[in-house]
Amino acid sequence: MANSNQTGSVLAFHETEFDVVDIHNVPWLRVNQIGLALSYKNPDLSVSKLFRENADEFTEEMTRLVELDTAGGRQQVRIFSPRGCYLIGMLARTERAKEFRKWVLDVLEGRQVPREMMGRGVVSINQQIAAHPRRLALLKELHKTTDPALRRAIHEQLDHASRLLGLSTPALADIGQDARPDCESPVLEEFWDIFDTLQNLSGGKLNHARGSGLISFNLPQMRAAAAAAKLKLPDLSELRHLLKACRSPRFIDIKTVNSRISQESVKCWVFEPLDADGQEG
Repeated sequence: MANSNQTGSVLAFHETEFDVVDIHNVPWLRVNQIGLALSYKNPDLSVSKLFRENADEFTEEMTRLVELDTAGGRQQVRIFSPRGCYLIGMLARTERAKEFRKWVLDVLEGRQVPREMMGRGVVSINQQIAAHPRRLALLKELHKTTDPALRRAIHEQLDHASRLLGLSTPALADIGQDARPDCESPVLEEFWDIFDTLQNLSGGKLNHARGSGLISFNLPQMRAAAAAAKLKLPDLSELRHLLKACRSPRFIDIKTVNSRISQESVKCWVFEPLDADGQEG
């Protein structure tokens, strides 16, 4: 029998959450929780029976009794190492046994993260255990946060946690949304001031929209016009982000339009101005 450290970390297999027991940096699982993962009606009794009937196949490196805090107080609990868990999965005859064995190899024993994702080295099981709840917390935080700069920072942290687990990172645009700024944003105010200036300098040749109801400009053309006029546009990555959220004028789409200027198809950012009462024109 031995004393052991409880990590407070949690791993999950379907609806079963395991309270991991750390012994020399190796995760061991409790008998009753293994039984739950294998869908036994009497999880503790069923797994304990499997062990007793096949005790000669288990070594001290696969299972042992340790003192742990439980709902009934501190008492001896049988735990199993990854190798022990795998053997229990081999002996079990439930529908989930095969999937559980794969989970033991893929998750519990740890896995090497691809070099193109981590550069080099192996991620320890403790790092993976910590990364799972961290990744979920970041996803929830990102879904609630609307500040654009903060969302980008959280997304970078999410990407790091996902890499530790060998998982893909959802695109920022797929998780929640930025606050929709109006054109009181200093960056947008500066942009539209430059647009008006260039429109005047070019004799109205930046707006490709037919009629007076829309604003349609080609961003590369506007960049070239700004450079020729020695005007500096705001940072383009931030500008694109803000323009898509702009409400005054209201952003509609990025699409190909038939230019009133060149009579050709031109890819444009399309906006609809608001009238003096704040209504769409």
